[in-house]
Order: sequence, then structure tokens, then C-alpha cells
Amino acid sequence: MQPNPKEILDNLYDCVYVVDPERRITYWNKGAERISDYPASRVTGSFCYENLLNHVTENGIQLCHDGCPLQATISDGKPRKAEVNLHSVDGHRVPVQVRTSPIQNASGEIIGAVESFSDNTSLMTARRHVSKLEKKFLLDPLTSVGNRRHIEIKLQSA
Repeated sequence: MQPNPKEILDNLYDCVYVVDPERRITYWNKGAERISDYPASRVTGSFCYENLLNHVTENGIQLCHDGCPLQATISDGKPRKAEVNLHSVDGHRVPVQVRTSPIQNASGEIIGAVESFSDNTSLMTARRHVSKLEKKFLLDPLTSVGNRRHIEIKLQSA
């Protein structure tokens, strides 16, 4: 016996949720429950713009109110991705990579969108570590001015 699509989505490690054209959440998988700690029963039927997950960029922009990838995807049918932080039930921030795609009916009309997101903590930690190493490697520790290596790299790239 073949599993149905809901069973497949519920068993994904990544988080998946589906919204209708008004951005009402119609499906919330177990992966989304795991990362956010929000049960499907609490989320399903609510609107994503109610800012439950509080998607925030590193610059502090709240995407649910300004630049929502889901809203843009529903409007123009183009997939998007973004790196954001979401807030779990207990308020801690979780860095995630968000990907949105439109859902179309047989006649090509956009009838909603799907967002998937996955925990990005290890990538963000690695980026911070690389940034610290770059500073240590390229900046004078006393003045924080670019050292000879820094100047040589800039000259080569120019």
C-alpha cells in the first residue's frame, strides 16, 4: 500500500506548511511542529501574517508585515528563498532557510502557496566562525585596519 501525500509530508524532517490565497494556514507538518514547538492544532486555520512565527531578517525586518515571501509568491507565482529567524513557542530564535512555491490548480490559477523551512543553525554558526577567522587573518589586531594580506587580496580582485 502506497502512503498518501500527507503521510509523506508528515514524515519529512524539513518543515512544510501550506496557505490559501488569503494566507490562512491549511496544513502544518510534524517537522514544523518539531522546530517551532507549535502544534498543528494551534496553527491550522490561523493566518501566517498574524506573525505567529515572527519571521525576522538579520537586519530586524519582520517579513510578515514587510516583504513576506509567501505573499509575493501568491501574487506573482515566482518561488523565493530567504534566510530568516523564527521564534518558537518558548521565544527562542531559530535561524531557518525559507523556500516558498506557488500552488496552482489545473487551469494555472494560483490557489495558495507552500513554504518549507529547515534549521539553519549549523550554517549560521559556521559563517560566524569564518567571519571571525577572516578578521583575525586580514585585520591588524591593534588598529583593526586591513593588513598586508588584506591589501593584496583587494588589489588582486581589482
